[in-house]
Order: sequence, then structure tokens, then C-alpha cells
Amino acid sequence: MGADGGEVAVDYNIKEVKPGNFDLVVFVGGPGALKHLDNETGYKIAGETIETKKHLAAICIAPAILAKAGVLKNKKATVWSKRHE
Repeated sequence: MGADGGEVAVDYNIKEVKPGNFDLVVFVGGPGALKHLDNETGYKIAGETIETKKHLAAICIAPAILAKAGVLKNKKATVWSKRHE
């Protein structure tokens, strides 16, 4: 469930994703992104997406996952960060 209550049907378990079968892989941020995607499986998917020359994107906090996966080396990226006031 999304932050505003929206829901999306799940087509694949993260362990079933094969980046070569897609034109684009997007890591979606928001609540739970780091909890559910910040892991070795997510890192593997990010790396395989680049290796297979597919497009890779991330939204909100999710670029942090790509950074940890090592696919943003020598690249500029923008990531959401909670400001401490």
C-alpha cells in the first residue's frame, strides 16, 4: 500500500525478477522502500540491469539503493532526504 493509500497488484516476487526480460527497471521509493528493496537481491537486480544494458531508474529515496548496489559510481544522482530542522 502506498503512502496515500493507493494499492498496486504485485506481478513478481523480487526474487523472480530477471532484468533482461524488461526494457526498464524502476526502484520506487517512499515508505518501505529501504526496508523491502535495500538488500542483496535488490543490489543484484540493479547490477544485472546495467550489465544487460537495460534502463535503470529510481524515485524518492530509492537512489540510495542504487548507490549501495554500486551502479552510481561516477554518476550524479538526486535522492530525497529528510531535512532535520
